[in-house]
Amino acid sequence: MNKIEEPITPQFEVVCVEGGRVAINDRGRTVAIVTRQGYIDWLLRTPAQEGPLIDVILKGTHLSYTMGVKLELICASVGDGSGTELANFSYRIEEEGTRVVLIGEGVNANGNIASRTEAQLGVTANSRRYAWKLKTEIVNCTGADLTLSRKIEYNNVYPSLAYRGILHGEVKEFDCTLLADEDGTVWRFAHQHSMHYGRKIAKLGFARTSWAGFFGPDEEGLVVEVDRSDVNLHWEICDMYYDLHCCAIAPSISAGGKIVFSYHLGYRETELSCAARRESQPIPIDEDDRVTFGYPRLDLGMNRFDKPVMVDRADEALCFRPRSPEREWERPPSQNGKGALRLQSEGETVVWGSNPPVHAVNGTTLSVSGLARVQGVEGRGFLFRVRCFVYCWEPEPGFYPLDTVESIPLTGTTDGWIAFTVPDLSFPAGPVEDQLIRFELVLDGKGVAWLMDLDVRVRREDAENGADAVRP
Repeated sequence: MNKIEEPITPQFEVVCVEGGRVAINDRGRTVAIVTRQGYIDWLLRTPAQEGPLIDVILKGTHLSYTMGVKLELICASVGDGSGTELANFSYRIEEEGTRVVLIGEGVNANGNIASRTEAQLGVTANSRRYAWKLKTEIVNCTGADLTLSRKIEYNNVYPSLAYRGILHGEVKEFDCTLLADEDGTVWRFAHQHSMHYGRKIAKLGFARTSWAGFFGPDEEGLVVEVDRSDVNLHWEICDMYYDLHCCAIAPSISAGGKIVFSYHLGYRETELSCAARRESQPIPIDEDDRVTFGYPRLDLGMNRFDKPVMVDRADEALCFRPRSPEREWERPPSQNGKGALRLQSEGETVVWGSNPPVHAVNGTTLSVSGLARVQGVEGRGFLFRVRCFVYCWEPEPGFYPLDTVESIPLTGTTDGWIAFTVPDLSFPAGPVEDQLIRFELVLDGKGVAWLMDLDVRVRREDAENGADAVRP
């Protein structure tokens, strides 16, 4: 017989931490942290789970360095093209330490719309899972009716394993997002990296109660379930990180009025999650979609550019998006042939970058080599470049470059294919995995250039102990 776990009663405490606002701890483990920007990083699923005790936040949570599940105490959009920034934060502990309530109050840049999100962290009825109960209010602070030109995004949810890219394929947990429409049909959107699902979701209708979440084979699903909304709901899926945009369609807010959303966030049991995934309907992908968005793929190891990204199923490949006539994919004449990427310029600099950026793996070294040829290239020449950057909040929020390495430029006309290498790029070991990589073909000057047989490999620092590469 399987052993039945005894329910564990949490004993929450909230402590201030360096680099952020607070950490929510339970019996010597950190369950969640709150950053200065109003993001929550939820680390643990159950009271029985082991975990670290965090006393310093090394970086504010923003997608690529989310340690657990990201959710928000502010709003990314309040319908006027702007979001709210955290103005006030408070918390309280209730029910003898078994529940924590976080309150985030924000205001947009114009000061005419405010938001208030109350997030309660507790446990499910059987005391075996942590779960969140949330309420978000969007408030019209003016004395007149406000017409909203865009959707409201009352929250944004991103689990760190939703997108890990080609360097992290073996640890990816979720491979699809499920959305329940107004008729109760559950639609399945495979995680892939070339086609944005916006135009597919636009054809669906959503009621004022709905649910959506992240699912994988034989895994607990992470679900947002809306119990109440004053307006019709809408969901959006990011085509890069797969963060779930919790949105609504609100044409206006009356003078002094507000729009309220009540919803839950938590994990569904494996059996229920697998049943929902199994019974869901795949969002229709037609041949036009496969042709239009089947860009040349980039995997780890040798890339002969003879295969496209698979837009109709889960696919962790990167892609290069052609743009005629500057950026062309020369496909092979047969399945066993080699493809190539071709750049053409009349004198301006043409850059062809991979999409989306890749999360670097800490404690590894990245090596890139390949074959190139050029024809009548003038100027600086043709090269392959690897850029590394990171998201920082200061001095201004945005992506900041850390390092750039590139091959020796080729000019003139080569006699056939020339082998090239890019200097190795190393990523130090550490607890925060937040560096992003972008691969770029660059033609700086007039002429034509081709790339073929691109070899991308990642070596761990302990490679001498037998860990030759992450993949392949």
